[in-house]
Amino acid sequence: MLFDEPASALDRGSRTVVNKVIRELAHAGLTMVVMPHGLQFAGPISDSIVFMDKGGIVESGPPDQILCHHPAESRTAQFVSSNGA
Repeated sequence: MLFDEPASALDRGSRTVVNKVIRELAHAGLTMVVMPHGLQFAGPISDSIVFMDKGGIVESGPPDQILCHHPAESRTAQFVSSNGA
């Protein structure tokens, strides 16, 4: 299933509900690609993060590596730091 900004323009309560539904779908074994509006939404619901730029994959890895620790690629680090992860 593909989600394009599933929590965009939602209030906090609605974002929580959407996050819960996506987690339940993941636990049920559904494979999903989620393109979130904000990085704060991506981390908690992701098994893997793929950062793309100009049509190519720059870096991929577990959320804690990409969003919390230092990404391996400078372009990824720049994006993460400028988008509030």
